[in-house]
Amino acid sequence: AGPALAEPLAALGFAAAPAGSYRFAGRVRGRPEHRLALQLSEGRIGATRVTADGALGTRPRFDDANLAVALRGPSLAAAAAGLTDVALPDLPFAVEARLLGDLRAPSVGNLAASVGQTRLDTHGRTGWPPGFADTDLRFLLQIADPAELAPALADSAWRGRPLRVRGVLRRSGNGFALRDGALESEGLHADFSAGLPAGPGLAGLSVELTAAGPDLGLLLPGSTHDRLAELPFRAEAVVHAGAPEPDVTLSADGGVWQALAAGLHGRALLRGGPGRVWNPGMQRAPGSFPSRLIAKLIPFAPEPYTLVECGAVAVGAADGVVRLDPGLVLRTPEVDVTLTGSIDLNSESIDLQASNAVRQGIDPSAAGLVERLVEVGGTLGEPRIVLDAPKALASGSAAGTVGRPTPVARELLDRVAAAAANPCTAVGESVETDGIEPLGETSPPGAAL
Repeated sequence: AGPALAEPLAALGFAAAPAGSYRFAGRVRGRPEHRLALQLSEGRIGATRVTADGALGTRPRFDDANLAVALRGPSLAAAAAGLTDVALPDLPFAVEARLLGDLRAPSVGNLAASVGQTRLDTHGRTGWPPGFADTDLRFLLQIADPAELAPALADSAWRGRPLRVRGVLRRSGNGFALRDGALESEGLHADFSAGLPAGPGLAGLSVELTAAGPDLGLLLPGSTHDRLAELPFRAEAVVHAGAPEPDVTLSADGGVWQALAAGLHGRALLRGGPGRVWNPGMQRAPGSFPSRLIAKLIPFAPEPYTLVECGAVAVGAADGVVRLDPGLVLRTPEVDVTLTGSIDLNSESIDLQASNAVRQGIDPSAAGLVERLVEVGGTLGEPRIVLDAPKALASGSAAGTVGRPTPVARELLDRVAAAAANPCTAVGESVETDGIEPLGETSPPGAAL
């Protein structure tokens, strides 16, 4: 027993120790020159209870341990004080695992952990940082309420929505291979695989994803329980993040993200509908520039919802430039809306052109509609509308070249006009996500946990 663990652990070669007083009672058996058996019947570090049973290994290195350990406490944040600067939830927790090998950097086998209502179960083993050299495990993560772990989601559509995430994680080359990944949540389902970097940052990240769900509003940052949009959707994406320059280090000033963005490449397609958009939510979404842009092209009626027959957006990225290629199409009973252009993640500059077209059989004046061309510039942090004019004026000779749709925008408008039955198919058929393989080896299929 004692007031702090730092001093006795430092003598054993440990660099960090949990805060708080400690008390241990148990039995150690065996000869010092051989493996020692430990049975810790009573252990306490601060308010955290600890039990252990198994082989400690041989002095002085204790490098052949096989020890079953269990920890349980009222606060994960308090238990981790002194071990990490990361802000952890102030929730009850429990951990059960088997420590194998060198206790100063052990492998962790068959980890089971819970924080609040969230539970993680694994089958297999993972190494200790920084290398995680022998990682090979199957995992199942069950989250009863995402807002419990992330208070920022308390007012979002994810509050109270249970999640299940499972997959297989293995060390592969200089990183990790995540295979057979799946996410499920009340009708939302996603299958994914990835190549994950072993070091800090996102350099070398590779993701392949397909997802489908009943409500696109779950993916909108401003969506609350009131919902901004209720649209069934399907998404497909293959994305790589290239390696940054060798002298770039992870920091909070955004520089590393610009370096990573310079190597970003991939393709993504998102399709949705039919469904509806919640008009009051779109109108008052705080700081929502996309909402203000859409309002210029689809005047929100006094009714609670605007019906959406279909929507589709295709995105391509190369060398850090994200292009709406061929673009975005949104069809309502009254108008077709298109959006094309690019966003340069290196400079965060925006160059987008949006347009609407009144559908055949609709009286524009009766519906309060004006066909407009809107050009968006500025940066991601401060987007701004650089042109907002009726098409008749924007494309007139007095406007010169300013305000005229680019060739890509004109091509998309022509496609929309030709695909009267469903313009979203013109976008979807143009996308090919084949040809970009995620990093890492393909793992054989296995039974779920």
